[in-house]
Amino acid sequence: DSSAPNPVTNVTVTDNVPGGTVGALASGGVTNDKNPVISGTAEVGSTVAVYANGAYLGSVNVTATDGSWSYTSSTLTDATYSITTTVTHQA
Repeated sequence: DSSAPNPVTNVTVTDNVPGGTVGALASGGVTNDKNPVISGTAEVGSTVAVYANGAYLGSVNVTATDGSWSYTSSTLTDATYSITTTVTHQA
């Protein structure tokens, strides 16, 4: 497939640690979870790369037939993060 994949949609950051907000965070939300789950939807067969403040965290292959994917971040330190993604086709 030579066309560029569509960007990720429905990006959600989820906090799973009691003691604050538990569940999906609103944009600009605060979490006490050092390993939040980042999820969304992308083209089946693509690879989603996840970044925090421009630093690469990791990637996941989109294999679910509905395009859903999730990534559990590595341990993040206390800071403010902007989570972004890129999508590429698998080679």
